[in-house]
Amino acid sequence: SSVVLSMMAFLAFLVVERRSVHPLFRFSMFRDRVYAASTTAAFLQSVAMYAIMFLVIFYLEAAKGYSILESSILLIPLFSSLVAPLGGLISDRIGARVPATAGIALQGVALCMLSALTLNSSYAAVAAGLAVMGVGSGLFFSPNTSAVMSSIPRGYYGVGSGMMTTLRNTGQAIS
Repeated sequence: SSVVLSMMAFLAFLVVERRSVHPLFRFSMFRDRVYAASTTAAFLQSVAMYAIMFLVIFYLEAAKGYSILESSILLIPLFSSLVAPLGGLISDRIGARVPATAGIALQGVALCMLSALTLNSSYAAVAAGLAVMGVGSGLFFSPNTSAVMSSIPRGYYGVGSGMMTTLRNTGQAIS
Protein backbone atom coordinates (compact mmCIF):
# COMPACT_ATOMS: atom_id res chain seq x y z
CA SER A 1 0.00 0.00 0.00
CA SER A 2 1.05 3.60 -0.47
CA VAL A 3 1.20 4.22 3.30
CA VAL A 4 3.75 1.44 3.76
CA LEU A 5 5.74 2.68 0.78
CA SER A 6 5.69 6.23 2.18
CA MET A 7 6.91 5.03 5.57
CA MET A 8 9.72 3.04 3.95
CA ALA A 9 10.74 6.07 1.88
CA PHE A 10 10.72 8.26 5.00
CA LEU A 11 12.93 5.78 6.88
CA ALA A 12 15.33 5.68 3.91
CA PHE A 13 15.37 9.49 3.91
CA LEU A 14 16.28 9.49 7.63
CA VAL A 15 19.15 7.04 7.06
CA VAL A 16 20.54 9.02 4.11
CA GLU A 17 20.18 12.37 5.92
CA ARG A 18 21.99 11.14 9.05
CA ARG A 19 24.95 9.98 6.95
CA SER A 20 25.11 13.03 4.67
CA VAL A 21 27.83 15.63 5.07
CA HIS A 22 25.38 18.34 3.92
CA PRO A 23 21.91 17.11 4.88
CA LEU A 24 18.69 18.78 3.78
CA PHE A 25 17.32 18.38 7.31
CA ARG A 26 19.44 18.94 10.39
CA PHE A 27 17.59 16.80 12.89
CA SER A 28 20.00 18.00 15.58
CA MET A 29 18.15 21.34 15.49
CA PHE A 30 15.23 19.61 17.22
CA ARG A 31 17.39 19.35 20.35
CA ASP A 32 16.69 23.05 20.88
CA ARG A 33 13.47 23.16 22.93
CA VAL A 34 12.18 26.40 21.36
CA TYR A 35 12.83 25.18 17.82
CA ALA A 36 11.24 21.79 18.47
CA ALA A 37 8.17 23.24 20.21
CA SER A 38 7.64 26.02 17.66
CA THR A 39 7.98 23.82 14.58
CA THR A 40 5.76 21.16 16.17
CA ALA A 41 3.16 23.83 16.94
CA ALA A 42 3.32 25.03 13.32
CA PHE A 43 2.87 21.45 12.07
CA LEU A 44 -0.08 20.75 14.38
CA GLN A 45 -1.69 24.10 13.56
CA SER A 46 -1.52 23.24 9.87
CA VAL A 47 -3.01 19.79 10.47
CA ALA A 48 -5.88 21.32 12.45
CA MET A 49 -6.69 24.30 10.24
CA TYR A 50 -6.27 23.52 6.56
CA ALA A 51 -8.97 20.87 6.28
CA ILE A 52 -11.42 23.51 7.48
CA MET A 53 -10.73 25.70 4.48
CA PHE A 54 -11.30 22.74 2.19
CA LEU A 55 -14.53 21.71 3.93
CA VAL A 56 -15.99 25.21 4.23
CA ILE A 57 -16.03 25.64 0.44
CA PHE A 58 -18.00 22.42 0.03
CA TYR A 59 -20.32 23.37 2.88
CA LEU A 60 -21.08 26.77 1.35
CA GLU A 61 -21.48 25.55 -2.22
CA ALA A 62 -23.04 22.09 -1.86
CA ALA A 63 -24.96 22.38 1.40
CA LYS A 64 -25.90 26.05 1.37
CA GLY A 65 -26.08 26.67 -2.39
CA TYR A 66 -23.82 29.74 -2.51
CA SER A 67 -21.97 30.58 -5.70
CA ILE A 68 -18.24 30.05 -6.12
CA LEU A 69 -17.70 33.80 -5.78
CA GLU A 70 -19.80 34.09 -2.62
CA SER A 71 -17.97 31.12 -1.11
CA SER A 72 -14.50 32.29 -2.13
CA ILE A 73 -14.91 35.77 -0.69
CA LEU A 74 -15.00 34.28 2.80
CA LEU A 75 -11.67 32.55 2.27
CA ILE A 76 -9.73 35.71 1.46
CA PRO A 77 -7.17 35.93 4.29
CA LEU A 78 -8.12 39.52 5.13
CA PHE A 79 -8.10 39.25 8.92
CA SER A 80 -4.94 37.18 8.95
CA SER A 81 -3.18 39.74 6.73
CA LEU A 82 -4.31 42.66 8.89
CA VAL A 83 -3.44 41.06 12.22
CA ALA A 84 -0.11 39.41 11.29
CA PRO A 85 1.92 42.64 11.55
CA LEU A 86 0.36 43.28 14.96
CA GLY A 87 1.29 39.75 16.03
CA GLY A 88 4.85 40.44 14.94
CA LEU A 89 4.99 43.74 16.85
CA ILE A 90 3.64 42.13 20.01
CA SER A 91 6.14 39.30 19.62
CA ASP A 92 9.03 41.77 19.24
CA ARG A 93 8.01 43.52 22.46
CA ILE A 94 7.00 40.71 24.81
CA GLY A 95 8.18 37.51 23.13
CA ALA A 96 6.42 34.95 20.97
CA ARG A 97 4.76 32.78 23.61
CA VAL A 98 1.79 35.00 24.52
CA PRO A 99 0.64 36.10 21.03
CA ALA A 100 1.25 32.65 19.50
CA THR A 101 -0.69 30.96 22.31
CA ALA A 102 -3.50 33.51 22.00
CA GLY A 103 -3.57 32.88 18.25
CA ILE A 104 -3.82 29.11 18.67
CA ALA A 105 -6.53 29.58 21.32
CA LEU A 106 -8.53 31.80 18.97
CA GLN A 107 -8.17 29.23 16.22
CA GLY A 108 -9.51 26.62 18.63
CA VAL A 109 -12.52 28.88 19.27
CA ALA A 110 -12.96 29.22 15.50
CA LEU A 111 -12.90 25.44 15.09
CA CYS A 112 -15.65 25.17 17.71
CA MET A 113 -17.66 27.87 15.96
CA LEU A 114 -17.30 26.23 12.56
CA SER A 115 -17.99 22.73 13.88
CA ALA A 116 -21.37 23.96 15.14
CA LEU A 117 -22.56 24.97 11.66
CA THR A 118 -25.75 23.37 10.41
CA LEU A 119 -27.84 23.68 7.27
CA ASN A 120 -29.69 26.51 9.03
CA SER A 121 -26.52 28.50 9.87
CA SER A 122 -26.22 31.91 8.27
CA TYR A 123 -23.52 33.20 5.95
CA ALA A 124 -22.62 35.60 8.79
CA ALA A 125 -22.01 32.66 11.15
CA VAL A 126 -19.53 31.16 8.70
CA ALA A 127 -17.93 34.58 8.18
CA ALA A 128 -17.59 35.08 11.95
CA GLY A 129 -15.91 31.70 12.40
CA LEU A 130 -13.50 32.36 9.56
CA ALA A 131 -12.79 35.88 10.86
CA VAL A 132 -11.87 34.50 14.29
CA MET A 133 -9.70 31.89 12.55
CA GLY A 134 -8.00 34.66 10.55
CA VAL A 135 -7.29 36.77 13.63
CA GLY A 136 -5.89 33.70 15.37
CA SER A 137 -3.78 32.86 12.36
CA GLY A 138 -2.40 36.39 12.22
CA LEU A 139 -1.50 36.27 15.90
CA PHE A 140 0.09 32.82 15.56
CA PHE A 141 2.18 32.84 12.38
CA SER A 142 4.43 35.87 12.87
CA PRO A 143 5.37 35.12 16.50
CA ASN A 144 5.79 31.43 15.76
CA THR A 145 8.09 32.15 12.83
CA SER A 146 10.00 34.65 14.95
CA ALA A 147 10.49 32.04 17.69
CA VAL A 148 11.71 29.48 15.16
CA MET A 149 14.12 31.86 13.46
CA SER A 150 15.54 33.20 16.74
CA SER A 151 16.35 29.64 17.87
CA ILE A 152 18.32 28.76 14.74
CA PRO A 153 22.13 28.99 14.93
CA ARG A 154 23.74 31.58 12.68
CA GLY A 155 24.52 30.07 9.31
CA TYR A 156 21.57 27.68 9.38
CA TYR A 157 18.71 30.11 8.79
CA GLY A 158 17.87 28.67 5.38
CA VAL A 159 17.90 25.08 6.61
CA GLY A 160 15.85 25.90 9.72
CA SER A 161 13.33 27.96 7.81
CA GLY A 162 13.07 25.30 5.13
CA MET A 163 12.45 22.62 7.75
CA MET A 164 9.70 24.70 9.36
CA THR A 165 8.06 25.36 5.99
CA THR A 166 8.29 21.67 5.08
CA LEU A 167 6.59 20.72 8.35
CA ARG A 168 3.84 23.30 7.77
CA ASN A 169 3.28 22.03 4.22
CA THR A 170 3.29 18.43 5.46
CA GLY A 171 0.66 19.40 8.03
CA GLN A 172 -1.44 20.94 5.28
CA ALA A 173 -1.16 17.81 3.16
CA ILE A 174 -2.07 15.56 6.09
CA SER A 175 -4.99 17.82 6.97
